[in-house]
Amino acid sequence: MVNTMRLRYKDQSVHFFRKILHYNRFILNSNNKMITTWKIINHENGKPNHCKNTISLRIDNKEITQQDTIANIFNRYCLSIAESLNSGNNKHTNIKEPNPISYPINSFHRPFPKMSWHYASTYEIEKMIKSIRSKNTAGYDEISTRILKLCAPYIISPLTYICNAILNTGMFPDRLKYAIFKPIFKKGYDRDITNYRPISLITSFSKVTKKLIYARRFEHITTNSILVNEEYGFRTRYLTEQASFSLINNILTAMNNNLKIGSIFCVLQKAFDCVNHKILYYWIN
Repeated sequence: MVNTMRLRYKDQSVHFFRKILHYNRFILNSNNKMITTWKIINHENGKPNHCKNTISLRIDNKEITQQDTIANIFNRYCLSIAESLNSGNNKHTNIKEPNPISYPINSFHRPFPKMSWHYASTYEIEKMIKSIRSKNTAGYDEISTRILKLCAPYIISPLTYICNAILNTGMFPDRLKYAIFKPIFKKGYDRDITNYRPISLITSFSKVTKKLIYARRFEHITTNSILVNEEYGFRTRYLTEQASFSLINNILTAMNNNLKIGSIFCVLQKAFDCVNHKILYYWIN
Protein backbone atom coordinates (compact mmCIF):
# COMPACT_ATOMS: atom_id res chain seq x y z
CA MET A 1 0.00 0.00 0.00
CA VAL A 2 2.82 2.37 0.91
CA ASN A 3 4.73 1.51 -2.26
CA THR A 4 1.61 2.08 -4.36
CA MET A 5 1.14 5.56 -2.85
CA ARG A 6 4.80 6.37 -3.47
CA LEU A 7 4.54 5.33 -7.11
CA ARG A 8 1.35 7.34 -7.55
CA TYR A 9 2.97 10.40 -5.95
CA LYS A 10 6.03 9.94 -8.15
CA ASP A 11 3.89 9.70 -11.30
CA GLN A 12 2.01 12.88 -10.34
CA SER A 13 5.28 14.72 -9.69
CA VAL A 14 6.71 13.65 -13.04
CA HIS A 15 3.51 14.71 -14.82
CA PHE A 16 3.57 18.05 -12.99
CA PHE A 17 7.19 18.83 -13.96
CA ARG A 18 6.58 17.74 -17.56
CA LYS A 19 3.65 20.14 -17.72
CA ILE A 20 5.82 22.95 -16.35
CA LEU A 21 8.50 22.29 -18.97
CA HIS A 22 5.86 22.14 -21.71
CA TYR A 23 4.34 25.47 -20.65
CA ASN A 24 7.78 27.08 -20.35
CA ARG A 25 8.65 26.10 -23.92
CA PHE A 26 5.22 27.26 -25.07
CA ILE A 27 5.74 30.71 -23.53
CA LEU A 28 9.35 31.09 -24.70
CA ASN A 29 8.46 30.25 -28.32
CA SER A 30 5.39 32.52 -28.46
CA ASN A 31 5.37 35.97 -30.07
CA ASN A 32 3.19 37.47 -27.35
CA LYS A 33 4.21 35.99 -24.01
CA MET A 34 1.56 37.85 -22.01
CA ILE A 35 -1.35 36.53 -24.10
CA THR A 36 0.13 33.03 -24.05
CA THR A 37 0.49 33.14 -20.27
CA TRP A 38 -3.15 34.16 -19.83
CA LYS A 39 -4.25 31.37 -22.17
CA ILE A 40 -2.43 28.86 -19.95
CA ILE A 41 -3.95 30.35 -16.79
CA ASN A 42 -7.47 30.25 -18.25
CA HIS A 43 -6.94 26.68 -19.42
CA GLU A 44 -5.78 25.52 -15.98
CA ASN A 45 -8.69 27.32 -14.31
CA GLY A 46 -11.12 25.55 -16.62
CA LYS A 47 -12.32 28.75 -18.28
CA PRO A 48 -14.18 27.86 -21.48
CA ASN A 49 -12.80 28.97 -24.82
CA HIS A 50 -15.31 31.17 -26.65
CA CYS A 51 -13.42 31.27 -29.93
CA LYS A 52 -15.84 29.94 -32.53
CA ASN A 53 -16.60 30.43 -36.17
CA THR A 54 -20.25 31.40 -35.72
CA ILE A 55 -21.88 33.79 -33.27
CA SER A 56 -25.42 33.85 -31.94
CA LEU A 57 -26.99 36.95 -30.43
CA ARG A 58 -30.05 37.54 -28.32
CA ILE A 59 -31.71 40.92 -28.88
CA ASP A 60 -35.16 41.86 -27.57
CA ASN A 61 -35.68 38.25 -26.44
CA LYS A 62 -35.15 37.05 -30.00
CA GLU A 63 -32.49 34.53 -31.01
CA ILE A 64 -30.51 35.65 -34.06
CA THR A 65 -28.36 33.10 -35.84
CA GLN A 66 -28.16 34.44 -39.42
CA GLN A 67 -24.53 35.53 -39.82
CA ASP A 68 -25.22 38.29 -42.36
CA THR A 69 -27.84 39.81 -40.02
CA ILE A 70 -25.43 39.58 -37.09
CA ALA A 71 -22.72 41.30 -39.17
CA ASN A 72 -25.05 44.24 -39.88
CA ILE A 73 -26.04 44.43 -36.20
CA PHE A 74 -22.40 44.56 -35.12
CA ASN A 75 -21.70 47.23 -37.74
CA ARG A 76 -24.53 49.49 -36.54
CA TYR A 77 -23.63 48.91 -32.90
CA CYS A 78 -19.93 49.81 -33.31
CA LEU A 79 -20.75 52.92 -35.34
CA SER A 80 -23.10 54.20 -32.63
CA ILE A 81 -20.96 53.43 -29.57
CA ALA A 82 -19.28 56.83 -29.29
CA GLU A 83 -22.47 58.79 -30.01
CA SER A 84 -24.53 56.88 -27.43
CA LEU A 85 -21.86 57.16 -24.73
CA ASN A 86 -21.29 60.87 -25.28
CA SER A 87 -25.02 61.64 -25.31
CA GLY A 88 -25.45 59.65 -22.09
CA ASN A 89 -22.63 61.53 -20.37
CA ASN A 90 -24.04 64.91 -21.36
CA LYS A 91 -27.33 64.14 -19.58
CA HIS A 92 -25.58 64.07 -16.20
CA THR A 93 -23.94 67.48 -16.42
CA ASN A 94 -25.14 71.03 -16.86
CA ILE A 95 -21.67 72.36 -17.61
CA LYS A 96 -21.38 73.97 -20.99
CA GLU A 97 -18.94 72.03 -23.17
CA PRO A 98 -15.81 74.12 -23.75
CA ASN A 99 -14.11 74.54 -27.07
CA PRO A 100 -11.92 71.43 -27.39
CA ILE A 101 -9.23 73.39 -29.21
CA SER A 102 -8.86 75.88 -26.34
CA TYR A 103 -7.10 73.34 -24.11
CA PRO A 104 -4.09 72.60 -26.33
CA ILE A 105 -3.81 76.30 -27.22
CA ASN A 106 -3.82 77.44 -23.58
CA SER A 107 -1.58 74.62 -22.38
CA PHE A 108 1.48 75.80 -24.31
CA HIS A 109 2.92 79.29 -24.22
CA ARG A 110 4.79 79.05 -27.49
CA PRO A 111 3.70 77.89 -30.92
CA PHE A 112 5.22 74.72 -32.29
CA PRO A 113 6.68 74.52 -35.78
CA LYS A 114 4.80 72.59 -38.41
CA MET A 115 5.47 68.89 -38.68
CA SER A 116 8.21 67.94 -41.11
CA TRP A 117 7.06 65.22 -43.50
CA HIS A 118 10.47 64.48 -45.01
CA TYR A 119 10.67 61.61 -47.45
CA ALA A 120 11.53 58.05 -46.48
CA SER A 121 14.32 55.99 -47.98
CA THR A 122 14.12 52.39 -49.10
CA TYR A 123 16.38 51.51 -46.16
CA GLU A 124 13.90 53.05 -43.68
CA ILE A 125 10.92 51.26 -45.23
CA GLU A 126 12.86 48.00 -45.21
CA LYS A 127 13.60 48.40 -41.48
CA MET A 128 9.90 49.03 -40.80
CA ILE A 129 8.87 45.90 -42.69
CA LYS A 130 11.36 43.84 -40.69
CA SER A 131 10.04 45.30 -37.42
CA ILE A 132 6.49 44.08 -38.14
CA ARG A 133 5.62 40.84 -36.41
CA SER A 134 5.41 37.89 -38.80
CA LYS A 135 1.86 36.54 -38.91
CA ASN A 136 -0.22 34.41 -41.23
CA THR A 137 -3.36 36.50 -40.67
CA ALA A 138 -4.11 38.99 -43.41
CA GLY A 139 -6.49 41.75 -44.37
CA TYR A 140 -8.99 41.68 -47.21
CA ASP A 141 -6.15 41.47 -49.78
CA GLU A 142 -5.02 38.14 -48.25
CA ILE A 143 -1.39 39.29 -48.10
CA SER A 144 0.00 38.48 -44.67
CA THR A 145 2.99 40.15 -43.07
CA ARG A 146 4.93 36.93 -43.55
CA ILE A 147 4.37 37.13 -47.31
CA LEU A 148 5.20 40.86 -47.28
CA LYS A 149 8.58 40.17 -45.68
CA LEU A 150 9.39 37.49 -48.27
CA CYS A 151 8.46 39.83 -51.14
CA ALA A 152 10.09 42.95 -49.65
CA PRO A 153 13.30 42.86 -51.78
CA TYR A 154 11.21 42.93 -54.97
CA ILE A 155 8.65 45.60 -54.02
CA ILE A 156 10.63 47.89 -51.72
CA SER A 157 11.18 50.62 -54.34
CA PRO A 158 7.54 51.04 -55.51
CA LEU A 159 6.34 50.74 -51.91
CA THR A 160 8.71 53.54 -50.87
CA TYR A 161 7.39 55.68 -53.74
CA ILE A 162 3.79 55.11 -52.60
CA CYS A 163 4.63 55.97 -48.97
CA ASN A 164 6.36 59.20 -50.01
CA ALA A 165 3.41 60.10 -52.23
CA ILE A 166 1.12 59.72 -49.20
CA LEU A 167 3.35 62.01 -47.13
CA ASN A 168 3.56 64.56 -49.94
CA THR A 169 -0.14 64.74 -50.79
CA GLY A 170 -1.59 64.03 -47.35
CA MET A 171 -4.01 61.57 -48.96
CA PHE A 172 -4.33 58.04 -47.61
CA PRO A 173 -5.51 55.59 -50.33
CA ASP A 174 -9.06 54.34 -49.82
CA ARG A 175 -8.02 50.75 -50.53
CA LEU A 176 -5.65 50.85 -47.56
CA LYS A 177 -8.50 51.94 -45.28
CA TYR A 178 -10.45 48.72 -45.77
CA ALA A 179 -10.36 46.29 -42.86
CA ILE A 180 -11.89 43.00 -41.81
CA PHE A 181 -13.96 43.49 -38.67
CA LYS A 182 -13.91 40.67 -36.11
CA PRO A 183 -15.87 40.66 -32.83
CA ILE A 184 -13.84 39.10 -30.00
CA PHE A 185 -15.69 37.79 -26.96
CA LYS A 186 -14.57 39.36 -23.65
CA LYS A 187 -16.60 37.99 -20.75
CA GLY A 188 -20.08 37.31 -19.47
CA TYR A 189 -23.00 36.14 -21.58
CA ASP A 190 -21.73 35.25 -25.06
CA ARG A 191 -25.00 36.28 -26.75
CA ASP A 192 -24.91 39.85 -25.46
CA ILE A 193 -23.47 42.19 -28.08
CA THR A 194 -21.97 44.50 -25.43
CA ASN A 195 -19.67 41.67 -24.28
CA TYR A 196 -17.73 41.67 -27.55
CA ARG A 197 -14.68 43.75 -28.40
CA PRO A 198 -14.19 44.74 -32.04
CA ILE A 199 -10.80 44.35 -33.72
CA SER A 200 -9.87 45.28 -37.27
CA LEU A 201 -7.54 43.30 -39.52
CA ILE A 202 -5.92 45.86 -41.80
CA THR A 203 -3.70 45.17 -44.79
CA SER A 204 0.04 44.63 -44.37
CA PHE A 205 0.78 47.67 -46.56
CA SER A 206 -1.35 49.81 -44.24
CA LYS A 207 0.83 48.71 -41.32
CA VAL A 208 3.97 49.91 -43.10
CA THR A 209 2.40 53.29 -43.88
CA LYS A 210 1.14 53.64 -40.31
CA LYS A 211 4.64 52.95 -38.97
CA LEU A 212 6.08 55.65 -41.22
CA ILE A 213 3.49 58.25 -40.18
CA TYR A 214 3.99 57.30 -36.52
CA ALA A 215 7.76 57.76 -36.86
CA ARG A 216 7.31 61.29 -38.26
CA ARG A 217 4.79 62.27 -35.58
CA PHE A 218 6.84 60.78 -32.76
CA GLU A 219 9.93 62.65 -33.97
CA HIS A 220 7.93 65.90 -34.00
CA ILE A 221 6.49 65.29 -30.51
CA THR A 222 9.86 64.36 -29.03
CA THR A 223 11.78 67.22 -30.62
CA ASN A 224 9.31 69.81 -29.35
CA SER A 225 8.75 68.17 -25.91
CA ILE A 226 4.99 68.12 -26.37
CA LEU A 227 4.30 65.14 -24.09
CA VAL A 228 5.03 65.23 -20.36
CA ASN A 229 7.45 62.78 -18.80
CA GLU A 230 4.58 61.08 -16.95
CA GLU A 231 3.10 59.84 -20.23
CA TYR A 232 4.25 56.23 -20.42
CA GLY A 233 1.83 54.75 -22.93
CA PHE A 234 2.89 53.93 -26.51
CA ARG A 235 6.27 55.65 -26.21
CA THR A 236 9.71 54.28 -26.98
CA ARG A 237 11.88 53.73 -23.89
CA TYR A 238 8.86 54.33 -21.63
CA LEU A 239 7.52 51.16 -20.00
CA THR A 240 4.35 50.56 -18.03
CA GLU A 241 6.57 49.07 -15.33
CA GLN A 242 8.11 52.50 -14.91
CA ALA A 243 4.66 53.99 -14.31
CA SER A 244 3.99 51.38 -11.61
CA PHE A 245 7.39 52.00 -10.04
CA SER A 246 6.79 55.77 -10.01
CA LEU A 247 3.40 55.33 -8.33
CA ILE A 248 4.72 52.94 -5.67
CA ASN A 249 7.76 55.14 -5.04
CA ASN A 250 5.59 58.23 -4.49
CA ILE A 251 3.33 56.30 -2.09
CA LEU A 252 6.25 54.94 -0.06
CA THR A 253 7.93 58.35 0.04
CA ALA A 254 4.72 59.93 1.36
CA MET A 255 4.32 57.19 3.98
CA ASN A 256 7.89 57.69 5.18
CA ASN A 257 7.16 61.41 5.60
CA ASN A 258 3.91 60.68 7.51
CA LEU A 259 1.81 62.27 4.79
CA LYS A 260 -1.73 61.34 3.86
CA ILE A 261 -2.16 59.43 0.63
CA GLY A 262 -5.07 59.63 -1.75
CA SER A 263 -5.63 58.43 -5.28
CA ILE A 264 -8.27 58.62 -7.97
CA PHE A 265 -8.51 55.94 -10.64
CA CYS A 266 -10.59 56.63 -13.74
CA VAL A 267 -11.84 53.99 -16.14
CA LEU A 268 -12.65 55.38 -19.58
CA GLN A 269 -15.28 53.31 -21.33
CA LYS A 270 -14.56 52.86 -25.05
CA ALA A 271 -11.78 55.45 -24.83
CA PHE A 272 -10.50 55.06 -28.39
CA ASP A 273 -14.00 55.17 -29.86
CA CYS A 274 -14.80 58.40 -28.02
CA VAL A 275 -11.67 60.32 -29.03
CA ASN A 276 -12.53 63.92 -29.91
CA HIS A 277 -11.72 64.22 -33.60
CA LYS A 278 -11.40 68.02 -33.44
CA ILE A 279 -8.56 67.80 -30.92
CA LEU A 280 -6.95 64.94 -32.85
CA TYR A 281 -7.10 66.90 -36.10
CA TYR A 282 -5.59 69.92 -34.34
CA TRP A 283 -2.58 67.94 -33.11
CA ILE A 284 -2.00 66.31 -36.51
CA ASN A 285 -1.91 69.65 -38.26
